[in-house]
Amino acid sequence: MKRKLPVFFAVLTALFGCDGAPPEISEVFTQVTIFKNLRTFQSEEILSLFLVISDEDGEDDIESIYLLNDGQELFWRLDSLNWEKTDRKGSRWIGSSAIQMPDGSAFPRGTYRVIASDQAGDRDEIEVRIDVPGVDLTKFAFPELSFSDKTASVVNRGKNLKFLYFNASDRFLDFAFAPDGTLTADNFPRIDDLKSELQNKLYLYYFADEEGYGVLTGPYYRIQERLTE
Repeated sequence: MKRKLPVFFAVLTALFGCDGAPPEISEVFTQVTIFKNLRTFQSEEILSLFLVISDEDGEDDIESIYLLNDGQELFWRLDSLNWEKTDRKGSRWIGSSAIQMPDGSAFPRGTYRVIASDQAGDRDEIEVRIDVPGVDLTKFAFPELSFSDKTASVVNRGKNLKFLYFNASDRFLDFAFAPDGTLTADNFPRIDDLKSELQNKLYLYYFADEEGYGVLTGPYYRIQERLTE
């Protein structure tokens, strides 16, 4: 959420404790994704931020992650109520893939501070840059599904397009590459959680290598039913 930095927050950051073993940020991942949201019929920009954080007192001692843009007086706070955890290549990543400006507009480009804080107030801090080129979302050709004769075809598909499947709670279930950009009942994944009409949810995604951002469209519902009816 976009917020103005209160004065006391600057004071608190200066007073974070220095005793004990602070958390340590060893790796960071950021990615901007432009998103055609079919729920709201708006195009938005979302940010993914994930960190590998070590803490001698254990993972449960990590209390919060802050993303701050001092020049624009913006900050976002992640904690156990809204962050995601994922394991990859032997490391535990903590963060979020759904950070947004309140109106879904573009993030200010430039330098951001990332702070990881533990329950004792000890912290570690790094800087990241958001500097991918801006996109006119009103004119961008997002990938879209077109249905005809029990086949879904992707229009405006990018390189290495993927079908992403989620359940009703937006839990990621599976993905499949779409080299020819088509989806039929024969190649629809056999996932138990997708049997229910309400849980049949699909997004289209690809990463634009040259530009450095992700492209996402969705959600589409009742895909399996539309391929067989």
